[in-house]
Amino acid sequence: MKDTKMTKLNTFLMFEGNANEAIQTYVDLIPGTVVTSMVQYETGPSNGQVQKAHVSIGGQEVIFIDSPIEHDFTFSNSTSFFLTCDASEQIETLSEGLSQNGSVLMPLAEYPFAEKFTWINDKFGVSWQLIFNEKK
Repeated sequence: MKDTKMTKLNTFLMFEGNANEAIQTYVDLIPGTVVTSMVQYETGPSNGQVQKAHVSIGGQEVIFIDSPIEHDFTFSNSTSFFLTCDASEQIETLSEGLSQNGSVLMPLAEYPFAEKFTWINDKFGVSWQLIFNEKK
């Protein structure tokens, strides 16, 4: 196998017309989340939707798009964002915000591996695992 370097690996999220709303939700809820670049469709049925956006969430660059093509699939629980929270209040706020109109796969509680943990599918179908351990 030829030794070649990858330049960068990013998480890629494909939405069906609501990427702008998802981005704004994460910017509002998750401290330090920043849109570093965004291009929107300017014509046609996708006008105003996200053609491609780069968003920094927890120091990780995530690419967002709105697909102009309909697909028979969406997000899967088997892939999720794992976000380590710095404070008990932070995990509670994020849990409440991300679970609105979504579904809770594991409720916010103490588990053998965490002081507080929850696993949520947000209203966009993105899967989030949130953890807080005061004594790391």
